[in-house]
Amino acid sequence: MLYPSGPNTFAVGCEGRWTTVLLRNGQLFLMYVFSTNLFGSTTGIIWPNFTFASFPSRSILAYNCF
Repeated sequence: MLYPSGPNTFAVGCEGRWTTVLLRNGQLFLMYVFSTNLFGSTTGIIWPNFTFASFPSRSILAYNCF
């Protein structure tokens, strides 16, 4: 189940965990989150290619940590 994020929430508690992320632009992916910050960015690696990614935390529409 994905947890909806409001305009002032982010993937809190997901640092160091695999997380399913749904962005506001419709992209859905599995990401190992290195760090996340409300007024900054969410960074990590995206499975299956282990590509580094960083995007504004406010662009997260929903997430689920594992």
